[in-house]
Order: sequence, then C-alpha cells, then structure tokens
Amino acid sequence: MAAVHRAFSYARAQAPRGPLTLNISGSEAFSAQKMPLSVELLKRAFDAGAPPDVIGLQAHLGKLNGVAERLVRGLDAFSEFGLPIHITEITFKTDGDNTFADEDRQARDVEAFYTYMFSRPEVKALNWWDLTDRHSFSEVGGLLRRDLSPKPAYDVLTELIRRRWSTDTTTSIENGEAHFRGFFGDYEAEVRLPNGSTEHATFTLHPEIDQPVALQVGTGCRELRPVWDTPTRRGVRPSAAAHRLRPDQGCADGR
Repeated sequence: MAAVHRAFSYARAQAPRGPLTLNISGSEAFSAQKMPLSVELLKRAFDAGAPPDVIGLQAHLGKLNGVAERLVRGLDAFSEFGLPIHITEITFKTDGDNTFADEDRQARDVEAFYTYMFSRPEVKALNWWDLTDRHSFSEVGGLLRRDLSPKPAYDVLTELIRRRWSTDTTTSIENGEAHFRGFFGDYEAEVRLPNGSTEHATFTLHPEIDQPVALQVGTGCRELRPVWDTPTRRGVRPSAAAHRLRPDQGCADGR
C-alpha cells in the first residue's frame, strides 16, 4: 500500500489535472482467489487518501467460455467504489485446430463481451490490445490476420460501434424544436433551412445533463430535445463513434 500511495502522490504532484488509473491484471480482477485482495487494496487506497480516478481491469481472456460468471462478479465488486471502469486490455484468441471455427468463436465472444460491457453504465472505455496477429503478444490475439485481412471479429466490432451503437436519424423541426432518440455522445447536426441553405452544428449528449440542446443556426436558436429512456438513463449508452442528426425540414424562428 505504501508503494501505491507514493506512486499516486508523485503522479498527482506532477499532473494534478490528469486522471490516474489503477490498472489490475485479469487474474487479480476476475479470479475467485485474488479478486477480493484487489478489492481490499482499493479500500486501503481510499482509506489512505490516495484513491485512483479510474479502475482499470485487464481482460486477456482467450475465450469467453467458462469466465462469464467471474466477469460479472468482478465487475459487480469493483463497481461498488463508484469510479469509472476501463477495460484496459482485451484479447480473445483464435488458437484452435480449425482456423475458421475459431475465428467464428472469437467473433461470438467479442460480440457477447462488448455487448455486455456496453450495457454496464460504469464501464467507460474498452481497449482491444493487439490489432493484428503479426505482432500480437498472444500470437493469434488480433482482429486482423498476419496478412492484415480482417477476421470476423473485426467485422463484428465495426457493426457494433459504427452502426448498431451509433445514431443517424432525420427528423422535422416544428416550432423551433426537433425531437429524437439517440445514444449519448458527440453529434453533428445538418439543418436545412426554408431558403434551401444548409447549416451545420455540433453538440454532445451527456448522461448527466437532462436538458434540451440549443443550436444557433440561421437567424435564430433551435432546440434539440433528446428523449430519455428512464430518469436514470441506464438504458442509453455513449458510443465511441460520431453521431449525425440531419433535420431536413424547414425550421421556424428560434426562441
């Protein structure tokens, strides 16, 4: 504990505005024997006045089969601290005798893992560890093969991040307001005015702000009103991809 306290104290002195992450290996985060010790370490860090800003958890899992329940228990335990959680290192391998079958299994594991993590509000970042098998520390833990051709898991992540968890919608503006339902994150709005011209603006939907978003376009201010699923908004998550909102109807004078 003394080493953790010294490291965090020194880091905060050098970069007082930088968030500090305590990164925990997969075996220490998700094994039944070691996870309680990691939880105790974090408790002692809080007691010593040296808590991290982010909890980092590694997940070099190889395969999802047999570890899903341990993942859930580990996340539940670390979530009790109320800190953002980053899955800092992720690996699912394709190391069986049947390359095509193992690549399909990797893709299924990736889809299940990322979908579950996306559903957990406390998980704020997911980092895949090795892009390609050519330089993967686990030899076959990449999303691309050695010749840089994409594996099915690469296509799965593209579908999840760029399409399923992104918002691309068109809506009308009435009385200066446009309503839509979308994921949290950064948006680019394209607004078509009555005179035929088009203007662009950017905005962000943040889970902690439940207010209309006002955009200055044309000669007035227009409001975009997202529809929140629930008061706690647990069902809507931010996407890593940029979102687009393209109202294509005329808009009235702003307020």
